[in-house]
Amino acid sequence: MYLINLKDTKIRSGIPDPVISKLDQWLSNRKYNHRRYILPEYFSDDTYEVDYDTARKAMYWAVKVGALETNYEIHCPRCGERVEVVNRQLDIPDSVDCECGYDFNPWHNQEHIIISFNIRNK
Repeated sequence: MYLINLKDTKIRSGIPDPVISKLDQWLSNRKYNHRRYILPEYFSDDTYEVDYDTARKAMYWAVKVGALETNYEIHCPRCGERVEVVNRQLDIPDSVDCECGYDFNPWHNQEHIIISFNIRNK
């Protein structure tokens, strides 16, 4: 396996082996510039036999075993641009200034916080 930590995912997660193998292959084949800000729907869209919920569950397990890391992408409620990215929920600030001139509290606009994933460097 390219991402060796995914072996632990097979054992502990209860996710079927074929899904974990497909995730490993899919992550391994990602181009360098497509290894950040990965959404579960990208995997489920590219792998038709894997539904969104299973893709999301597999990615969260990959985080637990250290193959992926989580991003909290904060998007502006006014213009929709990504304003800031943090790796822990605790790091989400109480105030963000967008280049469009809009200042907002991400905690009051949680629908504009998108969780994505990065492939961890070896």
